[in-house]
Amino acid sequence: MTDSLNAVNPIDLEILWNRLISIADEAGAVLKRTSFSTVVNQLKPGDVLFTNDPWIGTGHLPDATMARPIFYRERLIGFAMAVAHLSDIGGRQWSADASELFEEGIRFPVLKLVEAGIPNELVMRLLLENVRLPQQVQGDMLAQLAALSVSEQRVLECLQEHNFESLDRIADAIFDASSRAALAELATLKHGVYVGEVDSDGFDESIHIQARVEVSDRGSLWHQ
Repeated sequence: MTDSLNAVNPIDLEILWNRLISIADEAGAVLKRTSFSTVVNQLKPGDVLFTNDPWIGTGHLPDATMARPIFYRERLIGFAMAVAHLSDIGGRQWSADASELFEEGIRFPVLKLVEAGIPNELVMRLLLENVRLPQQVQGDMLAQLAALSVSEQRVLECLQEHNFESLDRIADAIFDASSRAALAELATLKHGVYVGEVDSDGFDESIHIQARVEVSDRGSLWHQ
């Protein structure tokens, strides 16, 4: 296979798709094996960004989000990402009881946890000095870094093996196959109006969510 081909044939696409899935699975396995608890625009090679800001990353402060740029032939081709729920982040033990973000624990903006392969000891020390379980938290953080390293290594191996310049063609082929499969499934629906609803207990008060989908010759229209 070469990058000059206009499309990825179905057999190669299936192989490459499963290859990318296995990379994510292996990264997850590394995270699980090495973590210490039960839950776990200027970038250079070897950098790792870190944040637990819920407005930027995920859910709440205990969720540590890390991103590592993947470079191939001196070109940025993507990012390896890892998110883990840390066993402690300081603050209230049960974050749902907090009335404001500051009660949940310490918050880190997006910063470099690792720069050019060298860990930022100050950031790690600041985090560990503000949690009740520093050994577990440190172990979980190191597990995330290991998962990022495995992801980068396996992606580069895949590109080298198939002589690809980037992941663009694989991604485009996957998106195209997914789109065609979804549209084909929608085409089997009979014309009409479909309504669904669900009640969520929320926190302070319950939430009612209702969706309405209309299927006709014009296509599918979705309403909330």
